[in-house]
Amino acid sequence: MWKSKRKNSGFTLVEMVIAMMLLSLIALSASIAIRIGLKSYDKAGSFLKKMKSKDLNALLIFEQLKLASNYRWKGRTYPLFEGSSDKIIFMSRKSILNPAKPGFFKIKYEERDGKLWVSEEQIFDPSDVNREIKKDAVPLLENLDSIHFKYFNSRNWSDSWYKRKLPDAIYMEIKWEEEREIKMLIPIVIGKTFKVKQ
Repeated sequence: MWKSKRKNSGFTLVEMVIAMMLLSLIALSASIAIRIGLKSYDKAGSFLKKMKSKDLNALLIFEQLKLASNYRWKGRTYPLFEGSSDKIIFMSRKSILNPAKPGFFKIKYEERDGKLWVSEEQIFDPSDVNREIKKDAVPLLENLDSIHFKYFNSRNWSDSWYKRKLPDAIYMEIKWEEEREIKMLIPIVIGKTFKVKQ
């Protein structure tokens, strides 16, 4: 049987000092990496918080415009879609201001004073389609440099839309003062008419 030449099978003082130095270097490196990571996380978190609300609101606009449709009541269709480069009035099944509220809504987006304002009112019968929205507008996007809408009808794009039918798609470009922008192509996806159950 093989026997150790050492009397004690423990570590020497030199081995212990080397092990302690290595553990100290590893702990120091880990603490520096964690500190740098936390600083980066804080900076990114504050930037994302600022940007997230803008992106989220832009996505809500996308969803609401995608569900634009005509209003149908007792077999008759009541179309409404008016648009210019900085304003849209339309009807949709999706509400941004009251997301839990079911129904059909008349919506108006309008850019003024560096903000995109939205106003909504629920439609209960055909007389509501051509009535002005009475509820106060709420700023949805702020610090805008510009917002621009374009409308597509199977052949070409237009800066305005005052036809009795819905466009096939909407192009939306939003620019903020801090030189950030979002561009979206929004297809009108539903069957162009929403039937109200009677």
